Amino acid sequence: MSDACRMGKFTKMFLLVLILVVAGCALNLMIEPGNVTWTQRTIMPQRLDVNTSQGGYIILNDFDLNGLTDAASAFASDDAVFLHIRRDNQIWTSRIISSGNGTIQSLASADLAGSAQPDIVAATGSGNILLLVAPAFSNTNEPFETSVFDNPALVTRWTDVKIAQLDLTAGPEIVAVSPTSNIIGLWRTTSRPRTAKDYQAFLAANLPNANFERLSMGDIDNNGFTDIVAVSPTGGVIWLENRGPANIIDSWQVFTVTNRQGFTRIVTFDVDQDGQIDVVCSNPTTGEVFWYENLGNPKANRWNEHLMADLSPSQPDALSFADIDENGRTDVVVGTEAPDGTIFWLRPQGEVRQLWQIRLISTTGFEVGELPFGDLDGRNGIDFATTLAGSAAPVVVFTQN
Repeated sequence: MSDACRMGKFTKMFLLVLILVVAGCALNLMIEPGNVTWTQRTIMPQRLDVNTSQGGYIILNDFDLNGLTDAASAFASDDAVFLHIRRDNQIWTSRIISSGNGTIQSLASADLAGSAQPDIVAATGSGNILLLVAPAFSNTNEPFETSVFDNPALVTRWTDVKIAQLDLTAGPEIVAVSPTSNIIGLWRTTSRPRTAKDYQAFLAANLPNANFERLSMGDIDNNGFTDIVAVSPTGGVIWLENRGPANIIDSWQVFTVTNRQGFTRIVTFDVDQDGQIDVVCSNPTTGEVFWYENLGNPKANRWNEHLMADLSPSQPDALSFADIDENGRTDVVVGTEAPDGTIFWLRPQGEVRQLWQIRLISTTGFEVGELPFGDLDGRNGIDFATTLAGSAAPVVVFTQN
């Protein structure tokens, strides 16, 4: 082999090594190694009698009042609602507590009936909002008492439901959104309800042709009353002003956060710790997560937009937040759709208006559902639960090691 050939071969090998090194550096910049590791444990394995292939939803609460955090879950591909009771830090038992009222699109939980035990509210794809009132001891085989709310208008499908104290009197209110009917509904009661018929239905907002499908709650204008935030893939993000108890059943005034399209999920918290509630949104089409900075005058429809992370080609959807490493700064956890089904931890580094550090928690290969946080192993760490639609373990927990 001539010297020229040897030199050419050496040059090609050098360039190949250089490319690999640069690619490796770029990858390390994108996903940083974490100082927190996680163990995945199964709450409920796949069942033959329930279709868990699509759209999982999960909430956490101490349903049997034994001091341990339990869970409830459901899937958009089935009409069953599950209760998962934690007997100790490793053993969970699961049972169906409601079925036959439409495929489940969302869950929420609070003590509505005044029994001290958490009740459950579910939004369904058949146009029903369900109230599941807990029995005297929800760790027995007694069923939850299921009833259906009256609707404030003709609704064929609800996609999200929340429970919040909106008027600072009596029990909390129920809020739900329907993209097919283009409304946000509100249910209010002046007593401790035993059935859904104890609530009155009101129309909080009519949003023509906007297709809003997910909600979050927070005091956006800092007036002491909880407001409603809604997201639409085609209509952007809006917030609805809570003007106080005297106006709670009237139409709520609507303000714009952003007209950017593609967002499917939102969470609200004070991202920059300035005392104002901000908005975080995920876009599965572009792979981006943005946050919108509340400048202190949200009625002026002026919010500063900041790119938090670009996770493409992953498709971020589910969002949650917690101070995972307990350093005094709130982090964001993102779940992506199939086929990668990745769970990312977004961590602020220095200035929150710059790109956040991306850390990998797990790549599951299945659609990741809601990501509620709680102590799920008795060690007082910040753990979380989620659903993995279509997997052999559709309901799981991730505990910090």
